[in-house]
Amino acid sequence: MRADIIKQAMHYGFYLGLYLCAKFFLSMTQNAFLGFLAFVMWVSIPFFIYWVVKKYREEQLQGFISFHGAWSLSFWIFFYGGLILEVAQFIYYQFINTTFLEQSLQQSLQLTEKMNISMQQQNLDMLEKIMTHPNLYVLTDFTIYTLIGGAIISLLIAAIAKHKPNPFQ
Repeated sequence: MRADIIKQAMHYGFYLGLYLCAKFFLSMTQNAFLGFLAFVMWVSIPFFIYWVVKKYREEQLQGFISFHGAWSLSFWIFFYGGLILEVAQFIYYQFINTTFLEQSLQQSLQLTEKMNISMQQQNLDMLEKIMTHPNLYVLTDFTIYTLIGGAIISLLIAAIAKHKPNPFQ
């Protein structure tokens, strides 16, 4: 069963990755409608994952799945989808829009100055260090956030999707 879960997770993780890439590129535009569409896509991700887990449960496991099985499938779908997204983000930040992260950080620093928010020197030093290799730091953060968020959402999906056989039948 474990190998089958990983195979299914890779399959649907690929589709989730493409979906996340489309959401990412829509969110990078300056168009308000496309930004809203990206938000709707983001909100719909748990429903897609639940649909996949339920479909797997019904078609492959005769309608029964444990909490652990549902969590594993859901988490691994997030993992593989997140890997595809991270590759797309790396390509975007490294080759397509190479100054985006630096500009965003500069705008954040200018905003803190306008708002008279004082920053400690160690925070400024850390930001300066991040600015030397922004892609590495940001993509590492995105990967960690994807895994943590995927694990937490997977807990909720698994709690809803699990279905054990009735022991009295």
